[in-house]
Amino acid sequence: MGLSCKRWASACAFFAFGVLCLPFMSSAQSVDQTAGTQEDRVRYFYLLHDNDIPPYWRSPVKVGFHDESGNSSKVLERAKLFVEFYAMASANELILSGNDEISTSDDYSFGLVVADFTPKGEFMDPGLRQRLEGLWPNTPLFEALHQRESRVSVGNARDGDDCLIFPSGSHIEGKNSRFEVNSVVILAHTRLSEDQRLLCFKNKTALAFGLGTSTFDFEKNLNETDLRRFYYGFFPTFLEVSGTCRTTEFDHVLACIHRILEHRYSDLLKVGIRNS
Repeated sequence: MGLSCKRWASACAFFAFGVLCLPFMSSAQSVDQTAGTQEDRVRYFYLLHDNDIPPYWRSPVKVGFHDESGNSSKVLERAKLFVEFYAMASANELILSGNDEISTSDDYSFGLVVADFTPKGEFMDPGLRQRLEGLWPNTPLFEALHQRESRVSVGNARDGDDCLIFPSGSHIEGKNSRFEVNSVVILAHTRLSEDQRLLCFKNKTALAFGLGTSTFDFEKNLNETDLRRFYYGFFPTFLEVSGTCRTTEFDHVLACIHRILEHRYSDLLKVGIRNS
């Protein structure tokens, strides 16, 4: 806690720069493509591509899970809390889920699964899909089970087969085009360690809320301190600000996000300089 005021000011400046540019994050965009206004940088952070505003959830976020490893209950409980944390940060309506894996509640929208699977092209392993269909037959998750996977690439590095996400939703065209998420299923392979399973769920949960994560395969090599900065610092800040902007400035969400972040952290920077 012995950080000097000047060092604190530098840290604030680094944070403000990081949340606006985040070179560590990407969606396979080149340096030339990401150059431009601050609003452009916010856009790429949210993986918006041609959309005008960040994606958001059409369904309440309620978590259901399924474990075929027999030893992932603690991981799944922690991952569930993480999903709910992101739902609250993004100002999405939140319904707390129960812990009963065999529940067929009709409003599960966020599925966390640990299983042994082999992807079938871009679709879910047919055997696993059939088992999950029986588990979640009348839920928003049923739609996600039949969607193509959304796999992240950074440069020429494409994520592997151990951690996959299957989102369902729709693109809303018009003045404020966006992607509205209905449900998501995330798969973590049983061959992953407990820590890697939890990281898989964190990585794809961030993606489910529109955040431009790096690949899971890349993040496996990062230390815990670096990961915490992103998952418990940068990402929730963006979600909280975007929720506010979507409510107050729906026609100018990205500009609003940039303005709030710049104002919030430039004020911190000024305080640090004044007291140094």
